[in-house]
Amino acid sequence: MKSRCLLLCVFLLKLLQGVASAEVYKFRTMSPDGGFYYDGVKAIEQDKEGFLWVMMDYELYRFDGYHYKKYYPYFASMAPTKRWIFNNMASDSLGYLYVNTNNGLYRYEQSSNRLEKIFDAVSHVRIDGNNNVWVRYQNKWGILDTNTSTLNTPKYDKKIPDYGNTSFCLHNEDLYTFVYRKVYRFNYAENRFVLCLTLPDTVNGYIRFAQTYMGKLWVFVDKDGLYKIDLSTFKIEDHYEPLPEYDGYSLRSFYIDKKGNIWFGTINGLYILDPSDKRITHYKHSITDPFSLPNNSVWEISEDRQSNVWIGTYSGKLCYVNINENSAFKTYHTQNSGLNYAPVSAFAEEQDYIWIGTEGGGINRMEKATGKITSYADKDKFTSNNIKSLLIDNNHNLWVSTFREGIDMYDSEHRKVRNYRYSKKDSLSLLVNNIRKTIIDGDSGMWIAYQYPIPKISYFSFHSKTFTHYSLDNTHNYNYLFDILRQGENTLWAISNEALYRMDTRTHVVEKIIPNDSTYLGLFTFCLDDSGNIWIGTIGNGLIRFDTNTSDFISQKGALRTDIYSIYSICYDKGNVWMGTDDGLCCYNIESNQLMEFDKRDNTQGQVYYPLASMKGKDGLLYFGGTDGFTVVDPEKMSYNNYNPQAIISDFFIDHEAVQPSYVQDDSLKTIVLNYDQVNFGFQFSSDNYRIPEKNRFKYRLKGYNDSWIFANAQQRMAVYSKVPAGTYYFEVYASNNDGVWSEHPTVIKVVRKTAPWFSIPAFIVYLLSVIGIMFLIFRHYAEKKKLKLLLYQESIEKDKKEQIHQAQLRFFTNISHDFRTPLSLILAALDKLRREGLKEYYYRILNGNVQRLLNLVNELMDFRTVENGMMKLELQLLDINCLVREIANDFIDYAGQRNIDFKIKCDEALPTNIYVDKNVIEKIVMNLLNNAFKYTRDGGKILLEIRSGKNFVSRYKNGYTVGEGISDVFSIIVSDTGVGISSESIHSVFERFYKVNTVNADSHLGTGIGLALVKSLVLLHKGSISIYSEREKGTDMVVCLPLDYKIFNEADFLKRLPEVYTQSVDKEKDDGEMKNVEETFLPSTKKKILITEDNEDLRKLIAESLSDEFQVMQASDGIEALKLVADVEFDLIISDIMMPNKDGVALCNDIKTNVDTSHIPVILLTAKTSLESKIEGVDSGADLYFEKPIDFTYLKLSIQNIFRNQQQLKEHYAKNYYADSSELASNEQDSKFLKKLIDFIEANMDQSDMDVNLIAEELLMSRSKLYTKVKSLTGKSVVEFVLNCRLRKAAKLILEGNMTMREVMMQIGIESQAYFTNSFKKVFGETPTAFAAKHKK
Repeated sequence: MKSRCLLLCVFLLKLLQGVASAEVYKFRTMSPDGGFYYDGVKAIEQDKEGFLWVMMDYELYRFDGYHYKKYYPYFASMAPTKRWIFNNMASDSLGYLYVNTNNGLYRYEQSSNRLEKIFDAVSHVRIDGNNNVWVRYQNKWGILDTNTSTLNTPKYDKKIPDYGNTSFCLHNEDLYTFVYRKVYRFNYAENRFVLCLTLPDTVNGYIRFAQTYMGKLWVFVDKDGLYKIDLSTFKIEDHYEPLPEYDGYSLRSFYIDKKGNIWFGTINGLYILDPSDKRITHYKHSITDPFSLPNNSVWEISEDRQSNVWIGTYSGKLCYVNINENSAFKTYHTQNSGLNYAPVSAFAEEQDYIWIGTEGGGINRMEKATGKITSYADKDKFTSNNIKSLLIDNNHNLWVSTFREGIDMYDSEHRKVRNYRYSKKDSLSLLVNNIRKTIIDGDSGMWIAYQYPIPKISYFSFHSKTFTHYSLDNTHNYNYLFDILRQGENTLWAISNEALYRMDTRTHVVEKIIPNDSTYLGLFTFCLDDSGNIWIGTIGNGLIRFDTNTSDFISQKGALRTDIYSIYSICYDKGNVWMGTDDGLCCYNIESNQLMEFDKRDNTQGQVYYPLASMKGKDGLLYFGGTDGFTVVDPEKMSYNNYNPQAIISDFFIDHEAVQPSYVQDDSLKTIVLNYDQVNFGFQFSSDNYRIPEKNRFKYRLKGYNDSWIFANAQQRMAVYSKVPAGTYYFEVYASNNDGVWSEHPTVIKVVRKTAPWFSIPAFIVYLLSVIGIMFLIFRHYAEKKKLKLLLYQESIEKDKKEQIHQAQLRFFTNISHDFRTPLSLILAALDKLRREGLKEYYYRILNGNVQRLLNLVNELMDFRTVENGMMKLELQLLDINCLVREIANDFIDYAGQRNIDFKIKCDEALPTNIYVDKNVIEKIVMNLLNNAFKYTRDGGKILLEIRSGKNFVSRYKNGYTVGEGISDVFSIIVSDTGVGISSESIHSVFERFYKVNTVNADSHLGTGIGLALVKSLVLLHKGSISIYSEREKGTDMVVCLPLDYKIFNEADFLKRLPEVYTQSVDKEKDDGEMKNVEETFLPSTKKKILITEDNEDLRKLIAESLSDEFQVMQASDGIEALKLVADVEFDLIISDIMMPNKDGVALCNDIKTNVDTSHIPVILLTAKTSLESKIEGVDSGADLYFEKPIDFTYLKLSIQNIFRNQQQLKEHYAKNYYADSSELASNEQDSKFLKKLIDFIEANMDQSDMDVNLIAEELLMSRSKLYTKVKSLTGKSVVEFVLNCRLRKAAKLILEGNMTMREVMMQIGIESQAYFTNSFKKVFGETPTAFAAKHKK
């Protein structure tokens, strides 16, 4: 083994002498990151459509350049329990793919997506030039008839051999197979193999690989090497001894490329032999080189129609090589070279070196011959490491332009640096230190452009060492100059954002050239071509050509097709404009109008290039600096992809789901037929150009739907169409390769979308007949419909009139009800007084009962009006419905007894104890239903009030009518009577407003006719339903169903706690003993003054009379009169009606409560309004109490006494408790602010013993009298007493909280006399200060 390795080394030295000059291939990996999986790629095949098929042991992939589609599931679906192993495959020109598996040979048809088994398992399958399927079965090659699955095994030398090699070779129309070391050619006419050659039997090896090239047959024999055989004479022309690296088991694949080079795939990399000089190149995987082999173990080598060589390796890696691709790009990064910093910002060239400037890393120098880079950043003390421009003069001095540090001149021979900077004292120095670019001007000097917002340049003379400045623009536009350029000997060009400047360097005359279109703004950099035209790179507007002869600006946006927006550097070379952009390196060929784009996949430095960092070398090489390093371009080595690609349809979508279309061949076009309901479809497409497929571009259209071409890049390879009408369409798609070469012909798919059955011709005939029939019927019945419209119109007018009458009635009753309340209040008040004075109880009961009846009617009208206007709101609360209804019904028991009516109440004990209902609504519903039942039931009749769960009530009456939606979870309130009943004609009208049942004694029933209408409205408000069942002269059943489930109600429907408002109905029935205690407790020393404001004179006098025994009463007829009295008289309480002329009670209350002089006066409001909104309005105005008419005078008097008593208790509590807050004395916000301001002033001036009332009144902006009245009313003390009380309360706090002597406490509160302090403190707190401190201080 050692001797063999030694021989191998010697042999390799001989063969590898010319490796340095061998071609360097780029292996572009196309497999997913990490590979397919751990195993190796066994076979690679390109089918007729252009798809690439990749086979591994346990998977088969279809590759379209972007996406790998798995086909193992297709096979597994045929036999899920079997294990599938893929061996090899082949494809023919008919579009069939033959897949050889362990379970048999299968044929796959792409157009129909059909997979069928055609033969048992074989070892190999191949296709010859006549589309014959050859299989190696039982170690022998035979022709398979795919239709009959029969195998024809040809004879070799008139007999069938026992063994045939696996090698299978095609050459034009010839087919070669091999038996051990013999070469056979197949005779198609005679169906037999003819012996052509037998190789010398020097070693024990057989032919393993064979391939033809240029009329020669190359065969590889194990342990014997490579033979070259002339196919015309079948003579051996050459023999190559084997190398251990690609001999035996290490060799896995064999291939000859289009250039005649022989490729050996081994487990230790790829070997390529050049037969012309016998040079061998070895390629292996490199971690640092992204273009190296992805894995060293090469399993398969194959070629596609584009002459790309595909290589499959172990670990599921797949790559390809473009053998025509030259290494035109060489990139230097900080990681792979001696470059010390990036980005690269400038270049300059010497004979043997390239000087490289960086933005932050200073200067680097590269040897042209070796590519070695040396950093000069810290060697020779350059002024700055931020380099903007480099220049070499004829004396080999390096001129370094910097950012903010001027210009350095570097003498490389003497290694000295001289800096030129701006000096205020020297007009011949630099204009500024911030340099953008410098260019040489022969031997005499150089031109300098600045990063400076004024278009000025400078000329530096090498002879005088001075700078001369020239202004290019006299318009005082603050524009930066971005670049400068020499043309010939006498012309200098400069460029700014919006203009070009041309200066004659002899006369210094400047011509400014401005584009006439905003399209040409953003000018940035430029270069000259051979014709003298200037090519301008812009920021935002792409490439522009400037014709120097006509001074025309010509945009190249349309010509380039691909949008190039920002160009940072530009260089011209032999008809090509090279551009460093913000999205890669681009090359535009002027003559062919084609654009090539290059990025990291082409081995360039990156995507973004540095402004002005480009240079064309003397040897023709181009240099471009960028953010990741710099790239050297050799234009002579540029390879151009001339392949005309063909677009491929990868997938078809219906309703955004991938489906396999059933293609139909129609007029040589593939046709897809869609059903009428398949209106949304789309295509995903790719290309058979696999050379950097990410750069492929496409254009497509659906002819007949939208004839405009749509351009797309490789990331937008999908066309989707929505709501496409029925018809015939042609989907056409072109593809262009990575270098912009388009397909010669489009790929066309015919799409036929069927017409819906209801849009077919028979359907339209039926439609036409139907329309004619309908028109006939319309014409026939036109008169009847016209008549019906007239009747409906008349009915609508009558309905509107009826509604207007109802509304007028409601307004009338509602308005008059307000006027009823005040007289009713007078009557009730008078009745109470007459009763006390001895009116007989019999007469009192008659009068009081009729007054209450009238009051109930008024309330009913008011409630109905509220419900109709949508102003009534639910106030749901938990109640026992049985108890509530029983309490209401008990009031009718006596009345039923008087009329000898059998009145029964039946409750359902199974109902929940607590149900969410509105108490007022339930009361009104039950009261109205019982009133109605008693009204129309004759004496001696029967009435039943029943409460039951659910709504399973069955009435015995046949006429029925229901209003409201049916709810399942309900409870029912049922009122049944044996009254007059209702006819079937009238039963639908009982819930209408002002409807009354026609009876003989109808007029004897006092009512409004809105009782049941109100009940209906209340039931609907409560989200329930109401039903009526009745027959004339038999009786009536009224059924109200209300929901049990509280979740159907809104949050606003539940009862919320309002601010406490006293109303007449609350706590009215007080214990007589308690009331007496109240009267006895409150004994005012003097009579309080009360103002009564009421526009009804009788009621006003009646209230005044009832209060005059205990209070001093004054009267006013409206709010304005009341305010005048309040201004003159100090009242203790005000009683006011709400509804008054001129100024109502709410406005009066607001005026009183917002005036600081009167805000302390309590206000009681009286009203005939009963709605919740009216109550809330009264509370918001600041009222202390709220009474509804009619008024109980006894309760009114007790409420007034309670107000005065509470005021007195608050004053006493405040006086006795030093810790009490003054805000407790205030009943409203206005009084609270007044007290706070008063106490704050007192505390601020407490240490002043001379603080008097005048000073306080002046501070509070009040008169002495108003101040006295206000303080007395709120605190019960005079101003002087209240000030003293504040001083003493402060003293108490100081004694308890501070460690102070009594003298210090007195000084703090402004009291000088010890005796006065002690006596005053004892009067308030009941003990001396010393005793107080001893008792309370901890």
